[in-house]
Amino acid sequence: MSLLQMSIQGGALIFTAAVVRLGAKNRLPRRTFLALWWMAFARLLIPLSVPSPFSAYNAAYNLTGYGAAPQVQATPTLAAQAETAASAAAVHWATPVWTLVWAFGAVLLAAYFISGYVYFRSKFRFSLPVMDSFALEYVQGQRLRRRVRLRQSEMAGVPMTYGILRPVILLPKGMDWSDEGQIRCVLAHEMTHIRHFDTLWKLISTAALCLHWFNPLVWMLCVLFGRDLELFCDECTVRQLGGASRQAYAMALIRLEERKSGLQPFGSCFSRNSTEERIRSIMRLKKTSVAALLAAVLLVVGVTAAFATSAERTGMAAADAEMVRRFQFHGWENMTVSAFRERAEVLLDEPEMHEWWLRIEGNSEYYELQDTDPLCEFLYHILNELTAERWKSREHGGASVKGFPQSFDPATFEYFFRMDILEPESLTVGEYHKAMHGMWDDMDKVLEKLSYAQCQDGHYMREYLAEEQKKVCGQWSSEALRIEILSVSYQPASVAGRSSNTDLDGYTEAEGRASYIETERFPGDMDAKPGQRSDADLGSYTEQLPDEKETQISRGLPGEATGSSDRNDAVVVKDDGTGRRAEDAVRAWPPATKADYDSALQLKVSGYKDMTLEKFNASLLEWSNQNHERSERIACSLGYGEMYDEAGLTDEEREFIALTWFASGLENGEMVRSHYTGSLQDPLLTGTTCSVSFHEPGLRDAWAELWYQYSYHITDKSNVTVRERDQCIGGFARSVQQYWQDADAKELLHANKNDMVRLLQTLAEENSTEKVRIQVSADGVSYEKMDEPLIDS
Repeated sequence: MSLLQMSIQGGALIFTAAVVRLGAKNRLPRRTFLALWWMAFARLLIPLSVPSPFSAYNAAYNLTGYGAAPQVQATPTLAAQAETAASAAAVHWATPVWTLVWAFGAVLLAAYFISGYVYFRSKFRFSLPVMDSFALEYVQGQRLRRRVRLRQSEMAGVPMTYGILRPVILLPKGMDWSDEGQIRCVLAHEMTHIRHFDTLWKLISTAALCLHWFNPLVWMLCVLFGRDLELFCDECTVRQLGGASRQAYAMALIRLEERKSGLQPFGSCFSRNSTEERIRSIMRLKKTSVAALLAAVLLVVGVTAAFATSAERTGMAAADAEMVRRFQFHGWENMTVSAFRERAEVLLDEPEMHEWWLRIEGNSEYYELQDTDPLCEFLYHILNELTAERWKSREHGGASVKGFPQSFDPATFEYFFRMDILEPESLTVGEYHKAMHGMWDDMDKVLEKLSYAQCQDGHYMREYLAEEQKKVCGQWSSEALRIEILSVSYQPASVAGRSSNTDLDGYTEAEGRASYIETERFPGDMDAKPGQRSDADLGSYTEQLPDEKETQISRGLPGEATGSSDRNDAVVVKDDGTGRRAEDAVRAWPPATKADYDSALQLKVSGYKDMTLEKFNASLLEWSNQNHERSERIACSLGYGEMYDEAGLTDEEREFIALTWFASGLENGEMVRSHYTGSLQDPLLTGTTCSVSFHEPGLRDAWAELWYQYSYHITDKSNVTVRERDQCIGGFARSVQQYWQDADAKELLHANKNDMVRLLQTLAEENSTEKVRIQVSADGVSYEKMDEPLIDS
């Protein structure tokens, strides 16, 4: 959640609470409004989004689709944002300016408050301890765990309190110590402030004001919060002293004249701020009724639920839903694919629709809703697929797991299939849609009827999976639509955390306890999840590893393929019983051609390494806008780590594409994306996947695998050259690669995830500079290993 979103939502809560306070401040307990202000501070300072069906922002979200800025996933290319290059460039220039203005205001205001606090503390350094016996006995009799010091100073105009852990009550030197009634009122008031930690709340309000200084409602919040803090303190003090003391307490307010001005962010004082309001409140004080207490609770809960929460996205926003429905032509399910494509493309060519499509296709929230919301499902599975460049051939995947009471980990089954449209003039959209879901439903049920013994029997599962694939593909294929299983991978259940590679035909343990099935679907061309191996260890489907240690590292530059080369060791079942690598699965774009690389290499001008990132990225942005498809093909090829030999690229050219071109593409993508989200995010890269295998014939098999992500932050691209950026992130990637190559196998097998996180963070720090900071989070690191003895059957 961005600072601006927090400020807007906090401002709405403040305005609503202020309106309620205006009409009900004398009818509800004072604590009611303090509770509302506490909620406002929480909304202003805690960057968390809490979706709620009761949120007032649901209506705005349903109307516009902008209840909150969408969180768009990073991509190395500019994809469909080419048309927004001009406005994006404006954001690129404007965003840093506004950030600097905000930071300057926040620092200036914080410096003002801190200097004021230091000034007042310096004035009170020479205060003297109070020696009045009545005052000392009264403070000691309050039984507060924190020791309260009582001091006096001629510099203090009115009684006040400062300090949180070691509170001090500072009294004016000219206090009339003979008036015990007044002394009791003053000390009771200040002790109430200390007991309620009001100084801490003043500090929190100051922090909120410094962060949101540009929001006038936050200034109003601090004023009203200070008043209500004093009013509630008055109320508690009068109740403590007794109802008969209210007149004496009011007189004390009148007699003590405030002689100081300015904001008091770190202290609470017995002042005459809004004295008239306070005196009226004291004289009207009465016992709180049950009805008022109930109304206060309902008010706080209601206002908080409505204005401190975010829109709940259970479906597509109304404005976006209306746009999607325009593509659901009358009888669209019975239209042929060709007819549907023709009408959809005409509609997409409209300027308004084209702009909407650029925004909607990158909406990650809608992407997550495609399995639950019919319109999101239509958007991604029908409209997106049938209007894509490679619409005739689309790929999908899914996974299911079946757990057993006697197993530590469940049996897992993953699959990928391709749908090839052979006759678009006869295949209907409804038939295409039904076949897609039919494949998912039937493949998800593959493990459903199997017993534990069957799932653990490698020979049985090989034959069973081959037969099921033939049956399912045959059921949903037709003359107009060919469906082919690209790959499947199967992992048997493990016992006590160890994968079973043995033939369990003789397993006879009684079952009878419930097992479970879970499924997950991977819509077209979706990559493997972060931290997850894209090919499961196949148990009895795993080929024998070499006798010696074998270290495998994918290409080391940030833009090159991140998939582990240990995929070559995984045999997956195909319908004809032959093996095929999972990495041969389908892609969104065809391989880049030599002409594509030659076009991109035009950016590799003389002296490009000494160009500022601002200048180089602008050149790349212009090239990407003019060569959108080339950009997509190169990015896709980078993900597959291919075409270097065929394209005849030199090592220097390969490094330019995989490092410079790729990293600047990421930065441009985030810059363009900030046009929609309102915040500029740091580029996130997936590092090389490193694996090592170790085999002792007849004794043990072992392997370890590291997968990681990292981001980098550049404050000012006009002050960083391409060379400086590339040396940092390229050096980091090579450092990780070098460590993995040099490390001993036993050292890697004894290491754990925390060890790898510390290693990566150390290497990140070594390769960072003041201008380019590399960051590695523990959440972005996955380290898996297996070291177990072989069991001879």
